[in-house]
Amino acid sequence: MAFHLLLGAKVGSTPLPLSMYRWGVRTDDKPRSWLRGVQTKHASAIGRMLEVVVIGGIVVAFLLPAVEYVLP
Repeated sequence: MAFHLLLGAKVGSTPLPLSMYRWGVRTDDKPRSWLRGVQTKHASAIGRMLEVVVIGGIVVAFLLPAVEYVLP
């Protein structure tokens, strides 16, 4: 538990551990407002290709055992 709290403090600074102990619901805790402050970065072509390769590898890793099961 201590490791979890220390990691939360490192990643989210002070607000993250404090939010774990506050059970109240704030007015801005709605799904519509969750992505309000998020800014998207446009990826370069190389970054996009790398993303496709990684996601494709994950998909293949999930599908290969099923194919080997169906076609022994």
